[in-house]
Amino acid sequence: MTTMQNDRYSIRGWVILFSSAIVTFLLLIAGIAEAGYGLLELLGICASRHPLYPVTGSFYNPGPFGCYLSFTVPLAIAEFCYGKRPLLRYTAVALLLLDALMLPVSMSRTAWIASALGTLIVFSPKIIRFFRSSPRLYTLLAVAGLSASLWGVYSIKADSADGRLLMWKVAVRAVSPSPFSGTGPQCVAGAYGVAQEEYFASGQGSEGEMMVADAPEYVFNEYLQTAIAYGWGSALLLIIVLIAALCTALSCRNLAIAGCVAAVMTVMAASYPFQFPISTATIALILIAAFFSTTMIDVRMAGGVASALLCLSLCHPFDRMEVSRKFNVGLVLHKSGKWEESNKVLAEILPYSSDPMPLNIIGKNFQQLNLPDSAEHYLTRAAFRCPNRLYPHYLLMHLYADPRHPQKERAVREARLILSKEVKIKSPAADDIRREAKELLNDLSNEIPSAPEKDI
Repeated sequence: MTTMQNDRYSIRGWVILFSSAIVTFLLLIAGIAEAGYGLLELLGICASRHPLYPVTGSFYNPGPFGCYLSFTVPLAIAEFCYGKRPLLRYTAVALLLLDALMLPVSMSRTAWIASALGTLIVFSPKIIRFFRSSPRLYTLLAVAGLSASLWGVYSIKADSADGRLLMWKVAVRAVSPSPFSGTGPQCVAGAYGVAQEEYFASGQGSEGEMMVADAPEYVFNEYLQTAIAYGWGSALLLIIVLIAALCTALSCRNLAIAGCVAAVMTVMAASYPFQFPISTATIALILIAAFFSTTMIDVRMAGGVASALLCLSLCHPFDRMEVSRKFNVGLVLHKSGKWEESNKVLAEILPYSSDPMPLNIIGKNFQQLNLPDSAEHYLTRAAFRCPNRLYPHYLLMHLYADPRHPQKERAVREARLILSKEVKIKSPAADDIRREAKELLNDLSNEIPSAPEKDI
């Protein structure tokens, strides 16, 4: 009986080792393929998928590209330092060389942090022994070094980091109180836009937040993205599966995969990997590998199936081109004088977009239809949605100055606001808006008393 059990466990051990080697090789090859594609773009052999960035990999932005590379950095380092299989070790070396070049090029701070955190887990036994020799001194040095590193990473793109913080704060407001009720993955951007309107309309937004506010397609946090789309209960299930995978890999001393899981969790906190099938498939493979670290069949099967189903259900890339196409149709209808038809088309995309431009065009259509109250409603929404943009206030200024229903005091207020507001991005269009505001203010200054400062 004992011999049979030993044979069975021996066979099981060989199966685990073989499957682990297969998964490791697949992950390393996937990383090499992606990083190699980015290198070809950098050398000009392949064209970038975005006109503003020289390197995007198979993505459309260098941010997700860098985040994808960070998934396998801990695994490559572990194989290079501790691996005993020559093929895997040479593959890991190739990946590390590519990552050393492409991760800095991506300029993704999230990817850098994820790679560093995953690497710390790989070396955690040595780090713990190192700290035990002089815990107070090394803890102080570690805290100082970590603080300096985080400040340096933040300073590289401070406005971008502040924008992320605002996004997360607003995204929390867009989550339904019902645990499994959400907007659906296609309507996350629209729900975010409405939540941002309400946030700034309530007067809670600071001047700094107004300057960094934008109209994002994603909330740059998969936990919040999932909570808005499917309810906070679904986000909680996602977190539970991730923590279970991390704990399983750590308890089985599979530090390479544990580091990969930590990198994935970090990227999910500040990016949107589930919007790309390749990232989702890689995350699923990493989670399955984490659960397969144990010899417990029940844990392996339950964890593997849960990981695959969860990743499959959360991967819903949304084609934004359809939203863009409908906006262009609505804009053409507006310019053709078909204002009611334009509004019908633009109203269809409001649930799917956080961009204030559809609101602006709807407001202009209502002004042409001589419905000033409706026009004011939509233009005011646009102004609160992105408070740093001048265009909604410019349209409100002309709405209030319209001779069919003049509200000259409000027109003066909007003109003064335009002249006093700091411009986020300077452009000829912004200069034209300011010039028109100054001209209107000069024309009306003799008719309207100066507005008090508090009304600006």
